[in-house]
Amino acid sequence: MYRYRATDAEMSDWQTVGVNSAESLSLAVHRLKPGTQYQFLVLARNVDTGTALFSSPVSAATAGPAGIVKDLVNAYVTLKFTALTR
Repeated sequence: MYRYRATDAEMSDWQTVGVNSAESLSLAVHRLKPGTQYQFLVLARNVDTGTALFSSPVSAATAGPAGIVKDLVNAYVTLKFTALTR
């Protein structure tokens, strides 16, 4: 299982934005504000070995002018990553 967390300059804390099964290595995060820079973390959890540490933060920005919140439905970021193997 993967848990995704996000924050922006206006958020006071990291918020969970999605959870996926271990087979899925991407997540589309919707309802983001246009023209906004976000940071994302991924946390992996394995039933056999437990919970790993959060990943390093990754930055992404949504398109559009900042400060104008008119289309939260179409403002999104797709996160894709490669799982590390031992």
